[in-house]
Amino acid sequence: MENCTESKRISNFEVLRIISMLMIIFNHFSYNVFWNNNGWLNLSLVNRVFVSSFFPLAGETGVAIFFMLAGYFGIEKNNISVSRVILEIIFYGWIAAIVSFIFLDFSKENFRNTIEYIITPVLSGKWWFATSYVFVAVFRPYINQFIHKVKEKEVKIVLIIGCFYFFIVGKFFNQAFYNFQRGIFLYSCGALYKLFPINRKFFHNNKNIILLLILLILSSIPISYFFWSVTSSYGKNLLLLIIFLYSIFIAILSLNLFAKIQHFQINLINSIAKTTFGIYLLHESTPFKTIFWGGVQEY
Repeated sequence: MENCTESKRISNFEVLRIISMLMIIFNHFSYNVFWNNNGWLNLSLVNRVFVSSFFPLAGETGVAIFFMLAGYFGIEKNNISVSRVILEIIFYGWIAAIVSFIFLDFSKENFRNTIEYIITPVLSGKWWFATSYVFVAVFRPYINQFIHKVKEKEVKIVLIIGCFYFFIVGKFFNQAFYNFQRGIFLYSCGALYKLFPINRKFFHNNKNIILLLILLILSSIPISYFFWSVTSSYGKNLLLLIIFLYSIFIAILSLNLFAKIQHFQINLINSIAKTTFGIYLLHESTPFKTIFWGGVQEY
């Protein structure tokens, strides 16, 4: 999850990367502690609104920011080492397997999970985000080649077609490679923003961007709230699609905001940001979810 060479990491974007990871963690917290165990039903109205503001919008926005950052910096180079990313996933897969073997009770399911983390951590689907990122990294040269051919007047058309096919069609028809499609689209959004920054006068003022972000987040809370309550699959898919669209706009505005801040470098921030991919892999692995979220529920 690089933004540039290790010695030239720009802390503006590393802060955004850290924020996006916190959003993903809060999203998983809301899902595993409340939604997945019907704990939602025991919350007061105020707490329901608060929790619903994190799930699922925060997670979708965090994922969008991660892929957009990859596109923002990846459009300028094609020589990113895919093997390095795969080795990192394998490393954390082994950690997850060891933790599972030591701390979880022996069962067929736990044994199968352990073997999958050891042998096929990338292709098993245990970490959909990591798998999608690897595939996007593999096809990065071809994606970049296409994006470099896009002219400024064609950007809106490319984004609309991409959003329709990769998001709307992919989600409603549950296409097999939907997460890969989503990764390509979000990567392309970040790459296109790098080549064609938003030039409208309104977006040159950071106060306007912050105000628009606040309005988007506040207006999305009722949608997220009803997402928890709707029982029909059609209704959930429709609300989830709207939330996806919100996450795209929020992610682009956030990228625009942090890109306009004067660039700075702080080693501590950059060091923390380097761990975000590993934090995602660990906290979303089966043994860590069982231990951590189970402990939170008991508390």
